[in-house]
Amino acid sequence: MTALIYRANVEHAKAEVQARLGDPYVYGGMFGQNPKLGTDCSGVWDDTLGWVTGTFKWGRETTTESYRPDTMGGPIPLHGTGPFGTIIVGSPLDIPADAVVKLAFHHGPGGGANSHMWGELDGMRIESAGSKGLVTAPAAWPIDHPYANAWAYLPGPIVEDGTTPTVIEPPDTLYADVSEWQTTVDDSYPYRVICIRSNDGAHRDEKWAANYAWAKKACDDGRLAFFIVYFVYRPGVDSVAVHKAMVGQPHPKMAVMVDVESWEGQIRGDQSAGINATIDALAAWLGDRRRIIGYGNVSDLNTLWPRKPAGMRLVVAAYGSNPPYPGKIAHQYTDGQGHGGGLPEGAPPFGNCDMNSADGYTATQFAAALGIQTTPIGDDDFMSALTADEQREALALLRVLAKNPYPSRSPLRHLGEGNIDTIAGIGLNEDGNVHVVVSILLGLVGDPKTLALLAEVADADLTKNPDRSDDKALATRILLYIAAANPTVLQAQKGA
Repeated sequence: MTALIYRANVEHAKAEVQARLGDPYVYGGMFGQNPKLGTDCSGVWDDTLGWVTGTFKWGRETTTESYRPDTMGGPIPLHGTGPFGTIIVGSPLDIPADAVVKLAFHHGPGGGANSHMWGELDGMRIESAGSKGLVTAPAAWPIDHPYANAWAYLPGPIVEDGTTPTVIEPPDTLYADVSEWQTTVDDSYPYRVICIRSNDGAHRDEKWAANYAWAKKACDDGRLAFFIVYFVYRPGVDSVAVHKAMVGQPHPKMAVMVDVESWEGQIRGDQSAGINATIDALAAWLGDRRRIIGYGNVSDLNTLWPRKPAGMRLVVAAYGSNPPYPGKIAHQYTDGQGHGGGLPEGAPPFGNCDMNSADGYTATQFAAALGIQTTPIGDDDFMSALTADEQREALALLRVLAKNPYPSRSPLRHLGEGNIDTIAGIGLNEDGNVHVVVSILLGLVGDPKTLALLAEVADADLTKNPDRSDDKALATRILLYIAAANPTVLQAQKGA
């Protein structure tokens, strides 16, 4: 049976690696309590996997050769179990989307300095190599890098234990630009932003429905910071009407890009009036002009669109170079045909494709520059997010709640215990989150009332408590976590 992988351990591993980013590559090196010690490629993954699986100890346990498959003279058969419970596979396509760790290897003759390994932890790329030292994306290689000749993974999913996931954002945001000419997107896509096509003039992209559904879901669950939908400007065609009909209600984390190209002479002359009218129509629809960007190469932007709206943000296409241009927010650096200069020429699941880099912008910063809110409203912004009437209503209720007992919003509240409705769109009981964290901590140290409460919710009869199915699942996961982390606690509870 595969060991459970808990969110707390995954986040601890990420934090340990992040604290050491920039450390030098040292052949044979390992992490130490001094975070400035250099390590080699297998050393970083030896410790990372130890932290993730909850079995960490200082000192080396594995090398790259510990993962060598028997097809290359190693000890492990394909699909057999390797170090830390990893599974050895023969292709990155054999790695499940929910794998916690995805590893790539180059097994060279004799191993040692002739071999290399790198990988991803919950989407965070990690590699220690040569002059790069310890890096994450974009400098760290993806697992489908052509240098790889073997792969492995640590099975998931991650057991969510109440620990907040950390998203490690590279300083430059890479993203793919795709349409019906590529396969549809799926959960193997590794980046925090994606650009998908809706229409080319009146033509509706054949992959639109699947790509759009995935992008919205990925934004809603946090895998994407935001997404871009683009359409091709064609004079004499109401591309905006086609685009709006395809999109429907615009997603709050969606930006729109207008593709301005000559298409080998199909479109000529100054098209500024038509393009600017397109921008105005989109701004009226989205309610925020910042969420609209343009796209084109330098020649087309100068010839077809010489008169642009003030402050217009642009994605500039230039393969093999990165020219300055007024308003440039991102750069399409390759069409997948070898222009990346070391940056990826594509992305899973598409293979080679158009790739872009928002240089100097993390995904969160890129979104913010386009007027897109990527994080929940914080406590400091609570009241400012409400209207004047809502503020008065919220303050009045808060004064009442400060004086009187009230039912809990916690998913771990007693069965039959009531719940306060959301007021003005915001849940006012902060104990909903705090109580979960406190319950985990108290459960780990064996507090009998807390353990009894967890057992009560985990054993909930859903025929009598049909609204508590998610709470029942959460309580069960927490008890599993406590059982793994401190088994004597539950044994003592049973004997009490």
